[in-house]
Amino acid sequence: MVPRTALRLVGREREVGALHEALARASRGEGARLASLVTLTGPVGVGKSALARRVAAELGQRGVFEEVEHLDASSATSSTTVPEVGEPAGDRRGPRRGGETRLLVIDGCDDGEAGRALVDRRLQEDPAAQLLVTARAPLRVEGEIVVELAPLATPSGDDPEGASFDCLATFLPEGALAALAARDRPALAALLRELDGLPLAMALAAPRLAVMEARVLLHRLQRSRSILERPDADATGRRPLETALASAMQALSPRAQAGLGALTSVVGAATLDALEAIVGPPSGAGDPRALDVIVELRERSLLVDGGAEGEPPRLAMLRCVRDVVARTASAAVLEDGRDRHAAHYADLAEALQRRAAAGDEAGARRALVADRSNFVAVLERVASSSSASPTSARRALRLLVAVYAVPGALPPATFLPLIDAAVDRTKDSGAEPVLIAQALLVRARASRAIGDSRSATRDLLRALHVALPTRRRDVEAEATSELAHLFAARGELEAAVDHARRASLAFRQTGDRAREAIAAAQVGDLERRRGDLAAARDALDRALPLASTSPGGIPAQVLDAAFRLHLEVQDAKELHATLALARPRPTSTEGDGRRVASLLLVEAVALHDQGEIVAARQRYAAATEAARQAGAPEVEAESALFDGVAALALGRRGEALARLRIAADLAGEGVLASHVAELAGAASFALDAWTTPSWRGAPPPAGASHFAQELVRGADAGRSYEALRAVLVEDGDVRVFARLFDRALGGSAPTTPGQDLDVARFDREGRWFRLPAEPMVSLERRRPLCAMVKLLVAERLARPGSPVTVPQLLAAGWGGERVQADAGAHRVRVALSTLRKLGLRSLLLTTPEGYSLDPARKVSTEGEVEG
Repeated sequence: MVPRTALRLVGREREVGALHEALARASRGEGARLASLVTLTGPVGVGKSALARRVAAELGQRGVFEEVEHLDASSATSSTTVPEVGEPAGDRRGPRRGGETRLLVIDGCDDGEAGRALVDRRLQEDPAAQLLVTARAPLRVEGEIVVELAPLATPSGDDPEGASFDCLATFLPEGALAALAARDRPALAALLRELDGLPLAMALAAPRLAVMEARVLLHRLQRSRSILERPDADATGRRPLETALASAMQALSPRAQAGLGALTSVVGAATLDALEAIVGPPSGAGDPRALDVIVELRERSLLVDGGAEGEPPRLAMLRCVRDVVARTASAAVLEDGRDRHAAHYADLAEALQRRAAAGDEAGARRALVADRSNFVAVLERVASSSSASPTSARRALRLLVAVYAVPGALPPATFLPLIDAAVDRTKDSGAEPVLIAQALLVRARASRAIGDSRSATRDLLRALHVALPTRRRDVEAEATSELAHLFAARGELEAAVDHARRASLAFRQTGDRAREAIAAAQVGDLERRRGDLAAARDALDRALPLASTSPGGIPAQVLDAAFRLHLEVQDAKELHATLALARPRPTSTEGDGRRVASLLLVEAVALHDQGEIVAARQRYAAATEAARQAGAPEVEAESALFDGVAALALGRRGEALARLRIAADLAGEGVLASHVAELAGAASFALDAWTTPSWRGAPPPAGASHFAQELVRGADAGRSYEALRAVLVEDGDVRVFARLFDRALGGSAPTTPGQDLDVARFDREGRWFRLPAEPMVSLERRRPLCAMVKLLVAERLARPGSPVTVPQLLAAGWGGERVQADAGAHRVRVALSTLRKLGLRSLLLTTPEGYSLDPARKVSTEGEVEG
């Protein structure tokens, strides 16, 4: 096994500072003896021993302690270190000479009673000594100061860089981790999450990474964590990880052991309320309460802090702990935990549905997203079960209906297989027919989201078949509204208007004014698409007053329909009146980010349409930033779409292509234009075809937008924009976009007279680059890479051949972050490897002093060319 001294210290500055301060103050005798005992706690393998030894050595070297003694509590072996050269060690447990200070490090006090007895005995032998103890839980000795060592932060997405990445790098040869990251960043990020942020797990994984790829190790680790274990090399080495975890669990009370087994049903982190519900009530008068069980597990580091900074506290179980518990706990304990887990989250989903209906839709959505993994886990269990009991079926359907009643909480299309399984496995389980009908509505929306109109129609008709005889007007209204969407998607606008009117009437009969307003706005939007602007205005004039009385404010669907109409008829007065209605309330907070971003986008398009393109681009930039902060990629995509057209109008074709490609990658349904990804893909393909005939690429998919289909088909056939103009049918969903796109082109295909085809072109801010006869590469959403390219290009243009050093690149990409030198160098190497993979391999040179862009190649920024 890995010896204690092998665990490297990365990202532990806060804990080191806390230990230094506590021990140094006591050694100076400031006031009361503040730290006669400092206990360093944390999970198995988190690096407590290594940190304690480092702090002891540093304090000894600084002269805070004249003598440091180390004691292994598990083996009772000890060693003494005297920092001063020539000082005899001797036996220093007796009274100290004047001013002499002494630190005793006791490692591995994991047995609470034995640990307390050992500490008491050593303090009696030398009352003036300072003790630094490592343990999995506090010893509860008078005067004890506890410093908790948490696992290192793990990646939340596909970017592996961070504290865990830097720690793993210390166990691998120079450059090895950078090479792994360059080959498969998402797999490496997932592997770091699977290793729990535990340095010991990383030390055990490192030798495996020398012989297998990150994805292979991840797959094998998810099948069995035994891949990390190996027998002890010698009797003094640390025990294997699984053995240490099993020992920690055996020390628990029976009630805590059962509670730990029940909590394996939790996915990720959970609130205290959820954990208490899953542990369950005491079975007897003398049993501890659920809260006491959770406190015991938390103190012993079997549950760790899993909440985000600034959020309500949440606790999580490390994967390594979950694996051992799941294999050792009884089947009955595990099943009881899963049953209570499903019951709690079904009740929670319905409570949040009621919260949304009462007007706090944004707060309900935030809470549902926070527990998304646990809601999905309930559905997955039913989906994977060959036969669902009536109780589990009802819970799954209740949860499914409630979660999807809150817009935006879960993307339906993403979980369509789960929805399919949950509905199909429970339709004959004895669940209430109306509940099944509501679940069919959920599945119909999911099918519509992926373009499967046949399946969606089938489910909607089945739901109506249940709703009509049972007189459930709410189900009838939902199904009719969904049918209106389906007819609209097929271009059957007359039938869509008819069903939207019926849905509005049905919602009125249920008393749901918000949904009545949304259906009325749908009528107005459909009439606009048909070209009947008077009927559209009448419908929206009815929808807006209705929506203004909604407890959650005017729904976005109503506002979006009004904005589309005002922009299409270029009614600036009505547009600004609707913008004023749409402003977030002063008292509202969460959920307003998307609204703010959407309003900025609408303002930008209005300015754009009035010819104030520079001002419009400033608004597009503000809308993009607001959308990123709010986590609204669909608004960011549409901002990029229209901003690309604005850049094209200013003659910045490279920037226009970059923005359009970002819009195509982000996708999403727009506020002002449907099928944003198809429009962006078609526009960028057409511009490529007209400006760079030597490279065009494969035509992008365009199956939903008629405008996009015709644009791609014509450009691919080599037809000019002037020739295409006559055949492009301006569908109502793209009328504003088509008008601005036409203006940007000036009625003819763009040309690039005298363009040098051998030039590598870069954006001045590093947001994109394009090599000769290659597609545009966007870096706008990869900010470290963007900043590094900006620096490299600036240096290339100012001083060709002059290198940019690693510290300069690190400061550009991660300015403001405190990163150790070797970890920072790793980050830079990984980033540069990524840039080479993206296309800069032939242009990016490595020199002894740093990195540079090849001075022999022509490089340009917008409008400028350097030899």
